[in-house]
Amino acid sequence: MDKKKLLWFIGSAIIIIFLVVLVVVLTSQKKASLVKNPVNDLMELTSLDSPNNKLYYLEKNSQTIKKWDLTTNKISNIIKVSDKAVLNISYSPDLKQAVVQTVNPEDYADSQNYLIDLNTGKIIKYLSEYMSSITWSPDNKMLAYQYSNPNNTDNFLSIINLNDFSFKNLQTLEDDYIHIDWVDGNKLVYYPAPTEASKVDVNLFNLQTNEKSNLLKDLFVTNLKSFPNDGKLIMNTSEDYEQAPLLTVYDNKTSKLSKFRALINTATAELYKKDTIIATKNGGDDNEQESQVSEQFYLVSLKNGIQNKLKINLGKGLKVQKILTPINKNLFFIVDGQLYKTKM
Repeated sequence: MDKKKLLWFIGSAIIIIFLVVLVVVLTSQKKASLVKNPVNDLMELTSLDSPNNKLYYLEKNSQTIKKWDLTTNKISNIIKVSDKAVLNISYSPDLKQAVVQTVNPEDYADSQNYLIDLNTGKIIKYLSEYMSSITWSPDNKMLAYQYSNPNNTDNFLSIINLNDFSFKNLQTLEDDYIHIDWVDGNKLVYYPAPTEASKVDVNLFNLQTNEKSNLLKDLFVTNLKSFPNDGKLIMNTSEDYEQAPLLTVYDNKTSKLSKFRALINTATAELYKKDTIIATKNGGDDNEQESQVSEQFYLVSLKNGIQNKLKINLGKGLKVQKILTPINKNLFFIVDGQLYKTKM
């Protein structure tokens, strides 16, 4: 065989190997597909009832909270909100109730908070309009929130018992616009929103002992999320505003605080299984345009920070707004107000 033929065969073999590898890579990736909403709604403030395969959401244009049965593909209206704009919907963990927070766009002093039944769509109780940062206890029986006294500038960390609607101010807050969440049924975590110019402390409050304790001090903190059933808190923290944030994990059972160089976005994180979350991070580099970047999905261990990239092809330029609880090895997530799914 002469030299030209040999080079031709070698070149052909390299091309064939490259094409085979390319086909294997492309076919091994799981493509995300759009789940078309039957009435073409764009969804906001979503929550997935994974055991019953139902998705709750707000349709902004009509100001209506709706329920989408993913099994029958039918939409039902729960309640049409008043002429006020919906600021937030705080869903109970069992998705039987929700607190709707509204405000008059022309007068922000004109606001309302009310508790609704997600099955009947009826208003159960109008709550104080001076409540904010509302969050549900894991047993669905209490709300924790920031209470702003209308008669002065005092702010309080407070709770309300939904059995008799009795409330209690637990702790005076020095800052406004606080983030509050439940670590478990007896412990709260809270911190003020940080800015470029100021760091914050992350504190715990024990409802049994009425004692405050410090968890983290003098850090930039973002995207704290609590998984009470797994006994974990996660958040992004850094000592410098421009520094790449660390994945910081607090284990409520052992009181251990761990930091990992897992550059994920904890805002999208959802519990996948015990001690493991699923989250996204930007798949590109700083020089790539946002429209050319494909977000990547990762499983991250909360024990050691090890990341495993999932073979999910989202598509360039699409940004995940929220990951929903996986159902039967199907991963659901929201992109630009629309529902997508893929196999895990």
